[in-house]
Amino acid sequence: MNNKPKLIFQSDGTPYSEQFNDIYFDSKSGCQQSEDIFIRGNNISKRIHQSNDNFVIAETGFGTGLNFLLTLQAYKQLQASSPKTNFGKLNFISVEKFPLSKAQLTKSLKPLPQLSFFIDLLLEQYPEMTHIDDSIKEVNASFFDGKVSLKIIIDDATQGLSKIKTNKVGLVDAWYLDGFSPAKNPEMWSEALFCEIGRLSKVQASITTFTVAGFVKRHL
Repeated sequence: MNNKPKLIFQSDGTPYSEQFNDIYFDSKSGCQQSEDIFIRGNNISKRIHQSNDNFVIAETGFGTGLNFLLTLQAYKQLQASSPKTNFGKLNFISVEKFPLSKAQLTKSLKPLPQLSFFIDLLLEQYPEMTHIDDSIKEVNASFFDGKVSLKIIIDDATQGLSKIKTNKVGLVDAWYLDGFSPAKNPEMWSEALFCEIGRLSKVQASITTFTVAGFVKRHL
């Protein structure tokens, strides 16, 4: 179910979704905003450092992969600062209904030269995604000698999450809810989505999101 995103590029080079009339990220503060909301908001670095087991992050809306790239950067910084510490592996699961083609992804990430090292790592393993072949149901990639794994499920957020199996104690340690805003993409922010989040979450799972919509807070 590959759906081609309707994408245009603004004067500063950042991607803009014509489908949802919204930006993917702000060229000047996008990295800082995502770091504040998702990386620091979920206390990712400290929790991975203290983890002896796999640490699982799940995301709704892979988009340009910015949140994953920042998480990959945080993991690399942990390795550099604590080379003798044997902390857990990181499993990153994302669901994306409208995956960017490799060409679109490459162009979208050009305004972020500060992440060029991690962008190159992602692009090396990202498929062409031409939207001609519907056989691509998910993307899998591995980084840092298997310490970090990435799975992108190509599907509607709720449907994609419903395919993930878990046990009684849950699977996900931290959530990045980063689809386009509920006002512009109401189909994603459904009650069924929140049920899947609840099903997959560990008891102490954390959830962060840009949106401040009241109904989202109540459902969570």
